[in-house]
Amino acid sequence: MKSYGMDQKLIRLIKAIYSETQLAVLVNGHLSEWFHMTVDNRQGDPLSHHLIALFLERIMDTIKNREEKKHCRKCPW
Repeated sequence: MKSYGMDQKLIRLIKAIYSETQLAVLVNGHLSEWFHMTVDNRQGDPLSHHLIALFLERIMDTIKNREEKKHCRKCPW
């Protein structure tokens, strides 16, 4: 996110949302004990698809840059 020029305050806010998350599970009308989430993404999380898109875009940029460098080595000039 930093490499995309996002504000540090927004990055800290998103990190805080995911680092302090606790949840409980409702099964047959009974709520479980609260526990800390051990993975960084919740099902149905409205931010998840945006964060995944940012992550995948960075990966694709890296792949594209490597491919461009590979093609440049083959050029005669």
